[in-house]
Amino acid sequence: MMLTSDQPTATRLLEQAFALGGDPATDSFVRKYLHTQLELSIAPGVTAELPINRDAVGLALAELKQDAGEAEEAIDVVEQLEPTSYAAVSLAELYSQVGRLPFRRRADRHDGTVLVACAFEDHASLAIPIP
Repeated sequence: MMLTSDQPTATRLLEQAFALGGDPATDSFVRKYLHTQLELSIAPGVTAELPINRDAVGLALAELKQDAGEAEEAIDVVEQLEPTSYAAVSLAELYSQVGRLPFRRRADRHDGTVLVACAFEDHASLAIPIP
């Protein structure tokens, strides 16, 4: 099922999977039969390719909640994930959407690249190429 083809059902199933608290990547069925990557658009111009794991489930759930106008609920989900660059980008977009910017931000332009340094609890920085 595509996440966008039946959003209420996808949201319900992802909520159930996320609520279990485990990592699907450790399940023997997933390890044996699901050798795939999920491609998630987590912010404009940013796509994450992730194995089927807790971060993928959480980011997919957060995107569905954001699309449904539930940004605070999406933030709650992403804040429970491992602090990765994908989670940082997702949180930056969500925090911006709700007007909550609890991080330091610096943007420097140099040779077609904008360096965005974000500190979410003092860990996460990334560079985003701008065409």
